Amino acid sequence: MCRFNSDGRRFPVYQYTEGNLVSGATGELRPLNASERFELMGFPSGFAASLGEDKRLAAIGNAWHLPSLLLFVKAILNGPDHSERPEQSGLSSSSSSSSSSSASSSAPPHSFRSISLRTTQTEVQPQGTHVGGKGQFWDKGSKGDQGDSAKETLGNALCMFPPGFFPENMVDKAASKLQGINLGFMRKYERWSKENLGCFVDGLDFDALYRQTPHGTQTTKKRGTPLTTIPPDLDAAGHLAEAMALRHPYDLPAKLEADLEFAVKGSAAAGPASAKAREKTLATLRAIQRALGHLDTLAVSKRPAGHVPGFRPVFIAFLIEGMKWPDRSLPWDLVQGVELVGTLHSSNIFRHISNDPSPLGQEALAAGFLGQAASDYVDDLERDLRVSPMSAEIWKETMKEVNLGLCGEPVTRDVLDDKFGRGNWRPLPRHIIVQGDKLRPIDDGKRSSHNAATNASETILCCRPSVIAAAALEFTRELSELSSDGSLPEWFGLVAGTEDLWKGYRQMHALERDQAVAIASFVREDGVRVYTELFGLPFGLMSAVIQFNRVPCVITACLRRLLLMMTSHYFDDSSQLELNLIAATTKTQVIRFFKLCQVVIGHDKSQRMTGVVKFLGTLTDLTRIQSDDAIVLGPWPSTRRKTIKLIDEFLAGGRMTSSQA
Repeated sequence: MCRFNSDGRRFPVYQYTEGNLVSGATGELRPLNASERFELMGFPSGFAASLGEDKRLAAIGNAWHLPSLLLFVKAILNGPDHSERPEQSGLSSSSSSSSSSSASSSAPPHSFRSISLRTTQTEVQPQGTHVGGKGQFWDKGSKGDQGDSAKETLGNALCMFPPGFFPENMVDKAASKLQGINLGFMRKYERWSKENLGCFVDGLDFDALYRQTPHGTQTTKKRGTPLTTIPPDLDAAGHLAEAMALRHPYDLPAKLEADLEFAVKGSAAAGPASAKAREKTLATLRAIQRALGHLDTLAVSKRPAGHVPGFRPVFIAFLIEGMKWPDRSLPWDLVQGVELVGTLHSSNIFRHISNDPSPLGQEALAAGFLGQAASDYVDDLERDLRVSPMSAEIWKETMKEVNLGLCGEPVTRDVLDDKFGRGNWRPLPRHIIVQGDKLRPIDDGKRSSHNAATNASETILCCRPSVIAAAALEFTRELSELSSDGSLPEWFGLVAGTEDLWKGYRQMHALERDQAVAIASFVREDGVRVYTELFGLPFGLMSAVIQFNRVPCVITACLRRLLLMMTSHYFDDSSQLELNLIAATTKTQVIRFFKLCQVVIGHDKSQRMTGVVKFLGTLTDLTRIQSDDAIVLGPWPSTRRKTIKLIDEFLAGGRMTSSQA
């Protein structure tokens, strides 16, 4: 007890018994320090040194024993290997082969009979019309229930821009072109949400996104999910028996986001006929976009940066107003740019977090971030002329963006001092990371204090890799329930694909005020420090994460609520789930909608619609729904092989670098 008290009661009492202490150079007994504990747990002794002694001790107390973890992971990955199927060249997107799939874990099986309906492709009708009129997702609201008029919707949409920003004659011309357009399809989700959920979930469905987190994680603990504990006095056999009786962490029923559930039910109700229904909706959206074209051209021309075509702000504002989407500040931000530092205004769509309510105004920002502080910071950078081992790669990747018009030519400090004034600009140190076969420049907002100079009242909440599987299971249930005998039609077969936004962060831009802090810096191979102005958002800023994700969120909402597409997104990655019979059409329609919003997509990263898809590094195999009543999730085969190889190297070498750990 004396040792416990004299050490400030930092650890539980039992850690101060002689058997749990070590002897120092002077013979005095003491607990292990943080570096020693890190080494015992398989980490480098200096790992996380920047945290300080107390925080390092807390961190290692919550850590896994690294060698044991590596052995566990290797044992899992070395399990029955059926994961080669997805990479075989003859894989059919509609295959329902029962021979296996990638197998590290599978979604809980659900029993669906695979009895075929007597329906030919030429006889396909919207499913459900013969068992209760479920075609209402597409038909209801087409006559007499038009919601707000197109002119009224346009007026409300233009309220998202400063008064007088658009000439009256231009607005009147756009309004006349919108006359007669039925906007009832824009309110179908709102009506369905109120009727079936009891409320209108206008933004993100936080409850569903939380539910995608496995039972027992920190998120579910915060939401009051009861946890089951195992008595500590059991022997090994008793402990194992208790553990096996617990609910599997992935047995928590999946809950789709409200608008994704709406899209799933609507797609099931229409079946293959949904392709034609979406075509009509797309034609209407195209007419709206054309009517607003001159307004969009004017708005885009007012941006402080013209490095990319730019999203169509007026068209997006019209969609936001039509759907009653909460982020009503987005359209104007697409024109003027977004905040990178200081107090970020709330988008009203992300999860609110507790934060210092006092705004970080320009005066406070100038005192602690710009001015003399910025000048001193650049002085320190100029003295640090260490050449990175990957300086050639940093230069190469930077020049690629220069040639694409995404950033300025690298210059020296005096050029930016002349442009902005000494102390009125602050750069982000640039380094590079390797992601598979890709090099990604990172502009370190933590090291440059950009993140510390940012005050945000919200944080994003993303979907999980299992979202495709969850939607597929719900779609299969729904389709089975719509059948009079619970069977699945002969045309049933699900596939999935992905799209990726080209240079995602770079398609947005900062406020003109913040252009002076959107600057990357690095040392060339010849030892000269250079700086490049970024015309898009830097990759490495806390604010950029929040600001960028506002666009994928509204795009996904439009695809789900207006076109009833079973889609989801994670940052700039978008997934699509569809019946194999109309998958090619759906893929084309997704791309057409992106083009309507003037979102540039990276076609080289597109995955065609197949029965096995890779989303967020996870393989989802949809080919076994009918044969095995299961959807299988697991690592992508090449990722699996690479991981096993790395683990073998770590175990053989006996050490890892900090980044590898």
